Amino acid sequence: MRFENIDPSKDLAWDRFVLESQLGSIYHLSSWKEVISKTFGAEPFYFVLRDENDSIRAGLPFFFVKSRFTGKRLVSLPMASFCDPLIDNTSALDELLNVILQKSMEFDTSYIEIKTLNELKFLNERNFKCHMDYQTHILALDMDLGVIEKSFHTNVKRCLKKAKGNNVIVREAANNEDVKLFFKLHVLTREKHGLLPQPLSFFKNMWEILYPKALCSLLLASYENRTIAGAFFLKFKDTFYYEYGAWDEKFHKLYPTHILLWEGIKIAHGEKYKFFDFGRSSVENEGLNVFKEKWGGHAKHLYYYYYPDIGGVALAKTNEKKYSLIKQVNRHMPSPIMGIVGGYLYKHFI
Repeated sequence: MRFENIDPSKDLAWDRFVLESQLGSIYHLSSWKEVISKTFGAEPFYFVLRDENDSIRAGLPFFFVKSRFTGKRLVSLPMASFCDPLIDNTSALDELLNVILQKSMEFDTSYIEIKTLNELKFLNERNFKCHMDYQTHILALDMDLGVIEKSFHTNVKRCLKKAKGNNVIVREAANNEDVKLFFKLHVLTREKHGLLPQPLSFFKNMWEILYPKALCSLLLASYENRTIAGAFFLKFKDTFYYEYGAWDEKFHKLYPTHILLWEGIKIAHGEKYKFFDFGRSSVENEGLNVFKEKWGGHAKHLYYYYYPDIGGVALAKTNEKKYSLIKQVNRHMPSPIMGIVGGYLYKHFI
């Protein structure tokens, strides 16, 4: 087999390979590459191995992220919860890793990051360090919708009943103006948690690139003609992903997030998806993890591998004092300013 660095937007064989691969995800698609490139400007490298018939047999995409704040690194992939190497044997992965390690030395990167949904012990053997700081929760949709609803925790059922009684209305987004409505709520939500918001361009690019291909959905909840919450979903193969949620805290007692999740689950079930993924969360976020479990979501660890290991500013997420200080600063930043700052700074942390 021979090695090649391809442009997945031009090489149609890549998306076919992703579709056929058991581990292929929405994040592997050329459409996700377009979203990341257009939003953040990082340089993509889609490494593949081709056989004698010119067919792609293995692949692993990366972006080269270069920042004066956070250093240089190779990431697979930015803004993705996971992105498993698309391989069927360790020898193919070994060949790809040799190329990636060579590219890392060429760029003088601080580290390489590979995020996977499945444990790859072979990476440990190649001296990658594994961190298990995140997990996702997955709900199986292979039952009647009524049975799924009955399986919810009593608290979830009560909140859904209140949301319906309060006349919280859910609708599907129709245009870029709806994306802007979502973004305003997103900034409020990130401000509450002391986190920088992803830039507006990220959500606009997802909408403009993914929505026409039926790879995403945006639901908005309103109360008395005012948009009070939103949920951004991704969808690919057999899974419907709850990727981003946003809400106005002043209306939290109306439980708009509950009704948005329920509507998302109903859409996923109606469109014959097999799984509903509640999205990534920190293993230390006990409250959020319990919330997802009450919907019937079963926890699954995510495996993040680093070579030689993660370091520098990136460690702020695991350093309690640093992280606490960052969150405090963000919480006291006015929302309009926070949206602007997030648009400028977020590219350094992808």
